Amino acid sequence: MSALLAQAQQMQQKLLEAQHQLANSEVHGQAGGGLVQVRVKGSGEVIGVTIDPKVVDPNDIETLQDLIVGAMRDASQQVTKMAQERLGALAGAMRPPAPPGAPGMPGAPGRQVCRVCPVHRGARYAGYARCAGAPGMPGV
Repeated sequence: MSALLAQAQQMQQKLLEAQHQLANSEVHGQAGGGLVQVRVKGSGEVIGVTIDPKVVDPNDIETLQDLIVGAMRDASQQVTKMAQERLGALAGAMRPPAPPGAPGMPGAPGRQVCRVCPVHRGARYAGYARCAGAPGMPGV
């Protein structure tokens, strides 16, 4: 039991270290082929914006606004991807396996298999006798 507790504490420490590294990491988002660039920390804090003077047109502010939003979106997606890569494996390793028969696991009581719907064939639904996942498909 103490070995399991020590392992859990070690995994928690690794997760905290990964979160700290993520928060201090930096990603670069861009739009317009690099005309607008945004620097964002892994914590989500925007730390810099660079706008090429070629894209600044007083008669077309909407394009500049769209490019800024696009660069922010790109940076946000990169932060999300980086977080999934760095934290996903650690968080998954911390989850204990579910026992057979637990909700969502094979062998759980009250489960029925959708045999008709080609989209969800083999999927298990808790307490459902019909497949609600595909329009127009008859229930089991």
